[in-house]
Amino acid sequence: MRYSSSNGKFVHDTVAVFYEGIAPAACATGGGAEQAAQIALNEALMGKCASVALVPLKQMLEITRTIKSLVIKLVYYATQTGMQLAWMLASLFTMQTTMTERAGDRMMKYIGQLFEKIAGILSQLGRTIFRVVFGQGTPKVIVKIVQFLCNAMNWIKRYIISTTKWNGVMCMIVNLLATVCEFVASLLKIFMKISILGFKPFEVVLFVHYNLFNGMAKIFANTLPCSEEGMQTCDFNEQSEEDGGDGTLPVATRCFATYATFFGDTNPLSCTAADTCVRSLVDRTLVVCGSCEVQPASTRFACSPVTKTCQCNVPRRDMSLCSANADCYGAESCAWGSDEYEATFGSLPCAQCTNSKMCFLQPGRAAGYCACSLHPQSP
Repeated sequence: MRYSSSNGKFVHDTVAVFYEGIAPAACATGGGAEQAAQIALNEALMGKCASVALVPLKQMLEITRTIKSLVIKLVYYATQTGMQLAWMLASLFTMQTTMTERAGDRMMKYIGQLFEKIAGILSQLGRTIFRVVFGQGTPKVIVKIVQFLCNAMNWIKRYIISTTKWNGVMCMIVNLLATVCEFVASLLKIFMKISILGFKPFEVVLFVHYNLFNGMAKIFANTLPCSEEGMQTCDFNEQSEEDGGDGTLPVATRCFATYATFFGDTNPLSCTAADTCVRSLVDRTLVVCGSCEVQPASTRFACSPVTKTCQCNVPRRDMSLCSANADCYGAESCAWGSDEYEATFGSLPCAQCTNSKMCFLQPGRAAGYCACSLHPQSP
């Protein structure tokens, strides 16, 4: 590969920039057998990168954030459950049926939310363990053990707990108890309504018993989730490989925006096709730099002067020389200029400037360059 000392670039890169400017679709980039080989090489050498060893720790910290919020909600629902239980017990002794039923309904709602958050925490812990152990290449034996445990849990859910109210062992028992308690409560209510000469002698005696059996019927009816909702998917083949195969590192490659390579450079501090790039300043998706697509008025991949990391489609800073502001009215390229009359990174066609176009003259030089101000300038 030939290196040109006149512009400090390899001839291949110079020709590629030229064709990107006149015909972006003329040269195929970002795919093909060459890029596939590069991704495969990155995957083979991934273990030598120090940042890969920190990936499990990063994943644990990310999931711990979610678990923290779930624990706070768990404490809240547990507290509310205890408060509603206290209200229900107090209403039993004060013989307020309406308050008892409302407190019981709210308590069952909070108990359901409590179990839901517990299941969420267990799910997050399971994801954490799975990512830490299997995130960078899963041993098949361990995967089979996990699949066996998952299938065993599904079997217990289907045949021991049950997926319907009258199928399986535990759901059948609790629903039978709920039916018995509901039947006893209905009998007690009939006796409570018996009136002798306008007086109901059994209402006061059976009031506590009625509320007790009625509450137990609701508790038994909502103790277990007798549905298909708790069934798990026990196929982990895709999940064990979802984080690999794209040839990217855990973070974008650090670089020097002002670094200039040279012929024979074996340790370049700029970006190469094998490095890891982000798609843009706002899209932090990681890709292999060689997979970046061609965009007009930008370098396919380079070191971002803002983040000092490799990035796709970094705006090119092309300059059009000038000696007066009038030279910039029909110029081809204008650099972005700050309010302090200093050039920033990036450029655009001068015809697209929405603010003032002016010629920035530099001290000690005969010619300046055309620039487009970021904000309106007063004359």
